[in-house]
Amino acid sequence: MKIFQKIKIKNKQGKTRIIVIFGFPLLRFDIKKLKDGSKKTDIYLPGFFKDKQNNSNYNHVFYLKVNRNNNSTFVNLQHWIEIAEAMNAKYYIVCDNDKLKENIYKRVCFANPDIKFLKSCKNKRLKKIVNSIATGVWKNATYAHLTTFFHAKQQGTVNFWNIDADDTVFCMEPEKCAEALNQIEQYACKNDINVFSLDMWRSSTYGRHWSFGVTFVRGNENSFDIIEKKCANNWKNNYTEYAASFNLDWFFNYLKDNGYLSIETFYIENCMFFHCGDFYNVIGSHASLWHDGKIYYPIMSEIYGDKKLGILPVANDCIKFDTGIEKEYCQNYALKNLTFLTRMPEQLKKLHNIPEEYSPMS
Repeated sequence: MKIFQKIKIKNKQGKTRIIVIFGFPLLRFDIKKLKDGSKKTDIYLPGFFKDKQNNSNYNHVFYLKVNRNNNSTFVNLQHWIEIAEAMNAKYYIVCDNDKLKENIYKRVCFANPDIKFLKSCKNKRLKKIVNSIATGVWKNATYAHLTTFFHAKQQGTVNFWNIDADDTVFCMEPEKCAEALNQIEQYACKNDINVFSLDMWRSSTYGRHWSFGVTFVRGNENSFDIIEKKCANNWKNNYTEYAASFNLDWFFNYLKDNGYLSIETFYIENCMFFHCGDFYNVIGSHASLWHDGKIYYPIMSEIYGDKKLGILPVANDCIKFDTGIEKEYCQNYALKNLTFLTRMPEQLKKLHNIPEEYSPMS
């Protein structure tokens, strides 16, 4: 751990500097430019004040979990932060990697300097749950997932979004994505769904496996208690035919299959989505598109040429949301915002015959 750090934060309100001593945020300087051209500096003691439990100024709460320290993490996290801001959401960044945290400060732009980081909670209560649920390399990820449930319960937060923010991204503008997530959240509340997650694995496993990734949790005061109560049950034997190792996803399959919680899966019609990672591993990492009752994995179907694995029926129990977007819109968004094409230096654009004013749909 570094003795002294001076952290610079990008934010839309001005410049922010935080003085950190032995990992403790001692002072925060917010520097704002006023209309008359002068500057105003406000000084705070962020480390001496606990997070306020009153979330009345916010419409939603997001937990953005990050672990991978690579370029796509910063693109994806930026996108999720802008979605949260478009929904007037309070958000926490769950991060156990100090170097990644430093790089987030350097690479991500925030709406304001009030940024909240959490480390995974590993108290005795959660250790007991994790030891009953997770095996091998999945233990740390399970701590991070459970931290969102535990922290929300401590804060009195009943509903929240649990997001794998380092390796997931919708090919949609943040405002459109916010509209879709609002619809999904309202549907879950209206239909008494406790945990509602994106179809990242449900269809690709022919309805055998439910997973986290992009997940709305409703009624957390009951959910956490059920997790704690049921984790000691002898549940793993039910899934050894398909599971080589166990994590919170598999435990929630058990909760779903036995009716302990109402757990469902959603997808957005005509939406393109990236699950980033090792693209040689086209099962674990993929680009996908939901359209007309099918889910398309174009790398598998077109690059590797296996259409049986690359074009699958959407699982029967997945719930469709049609927000009116089209595939071409998603392609245009991805080309302009996720690729390097619009940010290329002039020399590289000339080298590759890319117009100066690059328009993907022209």
